[in-house]
Amino acid sequence: TYAVDASALEYLARGQTKIETFTVTLEDGQGGSVDRTITVTLTGTNDKPVITSADLSASLTEMATASGNLQAAGSMAFDDVDLSDQHTVSVSAGGDVLGSLTPTLTQDTSQGTGGVVDWAYSVSASALEYLAEGQEKIESFVITLSDGQGGSVTKTVNITLVGTNDVPVVDSSDVTGAVSELSSGSGTLRDSGTIGFSDLDLSDQHTVNVSATSASPLGNLIASVSTDTVDGVGGVISWSYSVASGALEYLAAGQTKVETFTLTLDDGNGGSVDRTVSITLTGTNDKP
Repeated sequence: TYAVDASALEYLARGQTKIETFTVTLEDGQGGSVDRTITVTLTGTNDKPVITSADLSASLTEMATASGNLQAAGSMAFDDVDLSDQHTVSVSAGGDVLGSLTPTLTQDTSQGTGGVVDWAYSVSASALEYLAEGQEKIESFVITLSDGQGGSVTKTVNITLVGTNDVPVVDSSDVTGAVSELSSGSGTLRDSGTIGFSDLDLSDQHTVNVSATSASPLGNLIASVSTDTVDGVGGVISWSYSVASGALEYLAAGQTKVETFTLTLDDGNGGSVDRTVSITLTGTNDKP
């Protein structure tokens, strides 16, 4: 009868064998004996590797000014009781990702313990520009550790990308207007214009406010976001100025009065930019 502790065979890889021999001696009690050798073959089966500890997440925040790459790294420790297994590692992305993750087998097992897989993640800083303040995008990667004998284990690494606010960019065109006094002061004088803007944060909802920055304006200027951005560009601020014609009667021929109004475009996340619209009122001669 032969017996062996099952755990003693764990180190044998798939198909690997160990031969144990035992000599049985039969004696007749009168000085006669004969030997026979019993041979027992121990054959291994595959044991999957086991991840013992792992860095499975990281977080990266968008830079105020995009430059270079954002990077994160981590490692996984693993065991494999099959001492002769040679391990390999691969990775696959779970869906659409902005960055890339590279795993490396930096240390293989030699005594059944001590294997290490390091991983490194990298993404272009500019790829995060579309994220608004606090907006998150989670990138998932599945790392597969294989033992070369049909056994494998997987772990998912999640990288959280967090946006910061980008201030909108407003054009400096169409920020002046002009009206001239009528020969008879009746009705309303008007002028209008549009100002383009862009914003890297695609989900921002923009508003515009107007404040008069010249003393005692005669007219009124209103503004609105007539077109908001949908792909970071194409936003339009429309403004309209009006003044009662009779309010300009006091101006002599060629005399001017400049009225200024500040338009503040707000992205709703703490970012804003100002543009000043100047309206020149020009007088004509009124006969005595």
